[in-house]
Amino acid sequence: MRLTKVCLVAVTMLVATVVRADDIDALIGKLDQFNTVSGKAMQVITSADGEEIQKTQSEFKILRPGYFYWRTLPPYEQVIVSNPETISVYDPDLEQVSIYQSEKMRNSPASILSGNRSAIEKQFKVTKSGASNDKKSTSFELSYIDTANADFKKLTVTFKKDLLASIVMHDMLDQVTSITFGKVNTKAALTPAQFEFTPPAGVDVIIE
Repeated sequence: MRLTKVCLVAVTMLVATVVRADDIDALIGKLDQFNTVSGKAMQVITSADGEEIQKTQSEFKILRPGYFYWRTLPPYEQVIVSNPETISVYDPDLEQVSIYQSEKMRNSPASILSGNRSAIEKQFKVTKSGASNDKKSTSFELSYIDTANADFKKLTVTFKKDLLASIVMHDMLDQVTSITFGKVNTKAALTPAQFEFTPPAGVDVIIE
């Protein structure tokens, strides 16, 4: 379940709190530079004392707006496929597919990748990070407005040379999940048909 939440973090980011519009503009500007993207990802989860808990490798595809594919490779294999209507989570080890309505998952950090300004404003306070030693990097810190229902304390999204480079998440137990992106292709030839998911024969299908 944790892996699912983290991946949804990394599909669907993406009141009284004051939001800095200029920082949201800057973040949306970065996201709006691509409509399609594919690549690889390395995900590392560490405990509050810095001990590595889990390391996984993944491959992903995004077609904006609303389409997302994320496959975590063995030994922790899992497939998440999202389109504007549904999100399907397939766990081969459990021989199980869980299907959610996309509307129910809009508060996940993954919604940031959609670049939907309204969704980001409703869910997050966005702050552009200060100057970095790496002048080619730009980072944004996102914290949930509704902290009572948040899975994470904060998220940091970093771009290098205008490409998505990493997402770092700090959860309520002070565990840290770091996702580093590589082989990023912003000219991927993707179509909505590639984001349709048919459950394999014989698996349990759960409608959430």
